[in-house]
Amino acid sequence: MTFTDFSKKLKNGASIKEEDEWMEWEAAKNMLKAWKMAARETGLSA
Repeated sequence: MTFTDFSKKLKNGASIKEEDEWMEWEAAKNMLKAWKMAARETGLSA
């Protein structure tokens, strides 16, 4: 399941565990994006 699909699934209600999983997944996606941007800016491959 993709993050988008998971987000849609939770749109009409989610358990606390599902909300925690969503927040962790979103944080991981944001961190990966930041690391890739930093790698490009420093000339490292990402």
